[in-house]
Amino acid sequence: SVLDRLNSEHKALQSIYLYINSPGGDMDSAQAAYWAIKSSPIPVIAVNISTVASVAAVMFCGAAERAAFPNTYFILKPASVTLPEMSMQPVHFELSRELLKSYNEVFESVYRECTSLSADEISAVIESEDNRLLVRASEAREKGIISSEMREIVVSPLSYTILDREDLDVRFRSRD
Repeated sequence: SVLDRLNSEHKALQSIYLYINSPGGDMDSAQAAYWAIKSSPIPVIAVNISTVASVAAVMFCGAAERAAFPNTYFILKPASVTLPEMSMQPVHFELSRELLKSYNEVFESVYRECTSLSADEISAVIESEDNRLLVRASEAREKGIISSEMREIVVSPLSYTILDREDLDVRFRSRD
């Protein structure tokens, strides 16, 4: 909704800076954010401001340009599924297997698009948690994850802070 608002109410913007610090979260939400970012008429520049891990990398990769601050890092890893406490029946195992397969296909597609990792390296990452990749900002350019480093937050006429919590908190601040 923030991207929609910026695109409809602030068409003169040259770019939108999206600063991300996230350990990951829900794959479905990340995929929705990926497509919103990728479809934004105003180009989005994603910036790793601390940590971009797991599904946060999906969002990050939707941006037209990608950057990182020094000493930040990315964690590329396979999907996981958390099931609520319940008695397990065969159908639950099958559903979990299908979800993991589908989510790892998303990771594979996104990693193929926004990294220079080989198909074998990507397969290794999404096949086992033991093969997760921790990529520091200093290595991220050579792996194709970012195209530049940043050293300061860009001053803009307005900003939004989006926090992912149970009491989802979205704040707007204008510098007028």
